[in-house]
Amino acid sequence: MKFTQAIERYNVEKFDKKTLTKDMYHFDLLHPFLGDVHLDQINMNEIWPFIAHPRAQGVKNSTINRSLEVVRHTLHLAKDEWLEIDELPKIKLLRESPARVRFLTTEQSNRLIFELPSHLKPLVQYALATGCRKGEIFNLEWRRVDLAR
Repeated sequence: MKFTQAIERYNVEKFDKKTLTKDMYHFDLLHPFLGDVHLDQINMNEIWPFIAHPRAQGVKNSTINRSLEVVRHTLHLAKDEWLEIDELPKIKLLRESPARVRFLTTEQSNRLIFELPSHLKPLVQYALATGCRKGEIFNLEWRRVDLAR
């Protein structure tokens, strides 16, 4: 099975995957480099031209790694579910710079709350006080809220 065929099968089987659009974006980037390559021939030597191309344009390693993760996932499917390959090649991700952790200062928090419309102030105050993410806050149920604590 060639990489192009694997993309087609992936698209059919994973039609309901939330990140399918992103995965297909990465497949589009990879296709010129791996499209006609058989899955059992994919290795770091075959992938290197793909890695070198965006790097030359200043793309960060983390962006390239998202595409490499899609390749890895596809190869895992090819081995474990599709039984198209016997061995998984080692696809090594590139070194990424550490994620930046940023916190608002008290002054920045106060200024943010001051600038917000009144209906959003309690929501943002809660988010700042708890560190909850947007999805956690929006899915919060009143029966799980203890205002006394």
